Amino acid sequence: MERRPVTGPEAPPRGGLRLPLRLHILILFLALIGVIALILGSVVSRTSRDLVDQTVSASFIGSAELALQELARMEETARAAAEALAAHPITRATTEQDRAGQIFALATILQAVPGVSATYVGWPNGDFVLLRPVDLTIEQLGVPDGAVWLAQWINGEDSRFDFLDAGLALVESRDNVNTSFDPRTRPWFIEAMETAETILTAPYIFYTTRDPGITAARRADSGAVAGVDVSLWDLSARLPQGRPVPETQAAVIDRTGGVLAYSGAARLREIVEADQKANAPVLIETLPSARLFDSAILSALTDRAGTTAQTYFGPVEAGGVTWLTVIKTLNDDGTSFVMAAPLEALGSGPRAIRVRLLQVLGLAMILAVPVIWIAARILARPVEAFAKDVERITQMDFVAPPPLQTRIAELAALDGSIHAMRLTLRERLKELHCLYQVLELTADTNRPVPDICTDIAEILATSLLHTDSAMARIVLAGQECRCPDWQPPAVSISAPIHPDRPDAGYIEVGYTAGSEEENPFLQEEHALIKGVAAHIARLQQNRQMVVQLTQSERLSAVGQLTGGVAHDFNNLLTVILGNAELLSERLTDQELRSLADMTASAAERGAQLTRRLLAFARQQALQPRHVDVNKLLAEMEGLLRRTLSANIDIRIIQAEDLWIAEVDPGQLDAALLNLAINARDAMPDGGCLTIETANAVCDGAYVASRFAVEPGPYVMISVSDTGTGMTPKVAARAFDPFFTTKEIGKGSGLGLSMVYGFLTQSHGHVHLYSEPGHGTTVKLYLPRAAGTRIDEPSPSHAAPATGSERILLVEDDDLVRDNVQRQLVQLGYDVLAVRNGQKALEALQGDAGFDLLFTDIVMPGGLNGRQLAEEARKLHPALPVLFTSGYSENALTHNGRLESGVHLLHKPYRRQDLSMKIRAVLDRGSSES
Repeated sequence: MERRPVTGPEAPPRGGLRLPLRLHILILFLALIGVIALILGSVVSRTSRDLVDQTVSASFIGSAELALQELARMEETARAAAEALAAHPITRATTEQDRAGQIFALATILQAVPGVSATYVGWPNGDFVLLRPVDLTIEQLGVPDGAVWLAQWINGEDSRFDFLDAGLALVESRDNVNTSFDPRTRPWFIEAMETAETILTAPYIFYTTRDPGITAARRADSGAVAGVDVSLWDLSARLPQGRPVPETQAAVIDRTGGVLAYSGAARLREIVEADQKANAPVLIETLPSARLFDSAILSALTDRAGTTAQTYFGPVEAGGVTWLTVIKTLNDDGTSFVMAAPLEALGSGPRAIRVRLLQVLGLAMILAVPVIWIAARILARPVEAFAKDVERITQMDFVAPPPLQTRIAELAALDGSIHAMRLTLRERLKELHCLYQVLELTADTNRPVPDICTDIAEILATSLLHTDSAMARIVLAGQECRCPDWQPPAVSISAPIHPDRPDAGYIEVGYTAGSEEENPFLQEEHALIKGVAAHIARLQQNRQMVVQLTQSERLSAVGQLTGGVAHDFNNLLTVILGNAELLSERLTDQELRSLADMTASAAERGAQLTRRLLAFARQQALQPRHVDVNKLLAEMEGLLRRTLSANIDIRIIQAEDLWIAEVDPGQLDAALLNLAINARDAMPDGGCLTIETANAVCDGAYVASRFAVEPGPYVMISVSDTGTGMTPKVAARAFDPFFTTKEIGKGSGLGLSMVYGFLTQSHGHVHLYSEPGHGTTVKLYLPRAAGTRIDEPSPSHAAPATGSERILLVEDDDLVRDNVQRQLVQLGYDVLAVRNGQKALEALQGDAGFDLLFTDIVMPGGLNGRQLAEEARKLHPALPVLFTSGYSENALTHNGRLESGVHLLHKPYRRQDLSMKIRAVLDRGSSES
């Protein structure tokens, strides 16, 4: 089968920009380097940013810790200096001369303790002395030359200034100095006079030196109060300034928002001095507010410090700038350390690192372009060759190009794979073409199967790998179909047409002796011949199913016809048989009685004929029971021997542990008897009839080739004879009704038809095999019963059973109604006979006290026997019902079986059967009530 390359308007649409492989590789590598650069830059930037954040965090927290330590040190210094001065003898001096002689103690503390800006002592009698350096008050006080210290003495209401040199010698003394500062009125002095503990004030602006600081005071044993002023300028000097970025700000604030230390100490001094000048001559001692510094972040941190419990570290928006800040509470008085730096300034370092890294990677990309281009050409060249090779394959050009010359193992392996793919694809196309042709051939329902198999063998020979030496043949049903050049092959493979039946036929393909390979067959060729074998098997099965389906439809049509005929015929036979029995009993003339008996016998034969018709039509009401088939055969053996000729040997082979069958035993007896009679007729010169039982399980493979057969367990009865046998043409019609090979008048042609209908209605099946001159075997497959219980038949009575009960008889046929009524009256029953269901309902509504409803099933008027019984039981729930019919039309059956609890008397029937059935139903009804 030729294929055209897919080009032009038939080619698939090609959308988008298409570039050579080398450009794809170049772009891919450059994109990869770019992505790596971006990722590396982002990672480095993030890492450096995290490092900066960690460094800033450590710096901020460390600065807070240093501020806390410095403030604690200053407080401890003030406390220790005040306690040392309180322990000095100057606190016990009583005269001014003694006090002036020991003023060196105040100077010693001023010189020895860093940060102390003033010392003082106040005695219990109200005298007070304060010593401080004069360098900060030279202009205000007009300090004389050579003066280093200022000693302010207060004695009662008088105040005197003594200016002292470095050796504490008096340079100048000024009496009656007018000043509004009286240390004895200060809160810390008053509080120290009232307690024995060291008093430490909150930070404030000193009245004398104008420094921000704290005061410590201690009452001595003599009652005098000694104290020092410690300046906080050193705390401002120790705060971080210009670190980690120049814009960094740090401060120590109290709970009211006053700034006691600031990283810009000059700015703090400037604000303090400006505050003093603005408020002169009144001296302000409160700390300057953070709002005086004109710093939005300092004001924001001051406000936030009032709501921070311990420590806050994070961003704060102030003045349109995001700041990284820390707020840390330093003590229980509400003093806090605050510090901030702009995030933008802190991120400049990571940005610079990222930019520098991207610059380096960009330079690397520029240098890498020629190297990648060369590598891309080396890699792309063989791939381009592969693409051209594959394109030739898509155009069905299977001519192999020279092997690719390369030192790369993977490319060499790829070249080998494409070569193998070319060969494989070529063979697959041949196989697909073969299967397509086989499918077309097997789909032909008109050509003979041998002709089709011959064509398939020729196609198979041209579909193998080595077509010049290939051959094939198909053996089917003993007939051989060969390709034109067939000869015994040197090497071959085969596949059965039916895997479950290897003897049914096979396909064989092979090569002549010219093949050099030990095993020249591809694995796919094994699958190919199996697929062809499956097609041939399906061809056989389809043709067999068509035959079986046609036969089934023909039998079904005939069955519908015979069922209707049987109904009317059984009504007539019921009247004939009943009247013949009455005549036989009453006639005294022997010749007339023999005529009546002959009439009854003819009616019996007619009844037997209708039963066979109904059995074939699968419209008889079966009464299946659990039956031991071995026991049934043992009981029939005598009947069979009497039926067959003396020159026919009977062999019954019974299987051990035979399953129990679920079947109507009376119908099975009739079927076996029919088969025995057919065997007798097929062996006019004698022979052997073998009846064998066995357990059988029909699996999926068995039922696949048979029509309307269910898989499962069956009890099998095989009936074989050694008679004349049948030709295939005769065997194909063996189950057709009225078909017989016997002479006219010697067979009805319903024996095997009855067997077929009975087995089918019983959910079993029948299989016939016959060969001319070798006899016939018929296998009956009966459904296996659930359980091992065996149903025993009810005992029969010899004499007709009589009674006196009241019976409602319903029968639409006038002759049958009159005949049955007469027989029931003779049996002693009180009978009311009506012709349809409506009349019967009227009688039942009149409550006439009926003991039994005896009704036909098929009746005109819109109310059949089943419907009448349902309405009757609504009026009389305990009323027994006996049905009768020559053709039930499934009114009382379910899947061909009589429903449980339903009593049925088949037409035609003898008076004996009628009396026994009537009596049995009445007796059962009375026992249940």
